[in-house]
Amino acid sequence: MKIEFENGFARGFTFAVPDCFKNALNNGLFSEGDILYSNKSAYEKVWSEALKDLDYSIEICGVASDQIKYKLLIPNLDRSKLEFKETSEASTEDFIELLRSGVTEKI
Repeated sequence: MKIEFENGFARGFTFAVPDCFKNALNNGLFSEGDILYSNKSAYEKVWSEALKDLDYSIEICGVASDQIKYKLLIPNLDRSKLEFKETSEASTEDFIELLRSGVTEKI
């Protein structure tokens, strides 16, 4: 299924996935070190201001065949930086669905 982009971001996704990830989303070609954020603030505001708006972010820490290993990061209590919460792994298809539906567990 081809993913459409509108105003520079993937349409219908909970995560703010910018169009620089178009190939990754449409072909499952993510790379270690890729970081995706819960909203557009991370791409549009000064970082110290963006942190006030973020709920979480995901950093890809490994890609092997059809599996993506990633770290869930959340803002610290005073929202001055992102902190590690947990590491998870998902198939490429399930990872894209996570970006579409968002993190559903209580953070």
